[in-house]
Amino acid sequence: MQRITAAAPVFSPHTPGPVHCLTMMKRNNWFLYIIECTDGSLYTGITVDVEARYAAHCAGSGARYTRAHPPHRLLGFESHPDRSSATKAEYRIKRLSAAKKRQYAATLQRLS
Repeated sequence: MQRITAAAPVFSPHTPGPVHCLTMMKRNNWFLYIIECTDGSLYTGITVDVEARYAAHCAGSGARYTRAHPPHRLLGFESHPDRSSATKAEYRIKRLSAAKKRQYAATLQRLS
């Protein structure tokens, strides 16, 4: 998995506390991430920049789903070497039940 470092806190209108910025060591990796929405539902996606994508979801300019179900918090993320492997992982995770997704999210890297 890709190593990241936490930077200065960024405040999101949809989260109760600070969300720490991510400094990506290698910009060519892809990341799978899971977001918990304010209604308790889960959103899974892929990106090359977790920080920017999460900010877009919080700002309402991310996916259509998160415009209707605003993000509450980023549950976690994992690194993949390319878009293909990230897309395959996303497909696999999206087929899981909500309970299984939460179990999987507990194994992902978290923001500090």
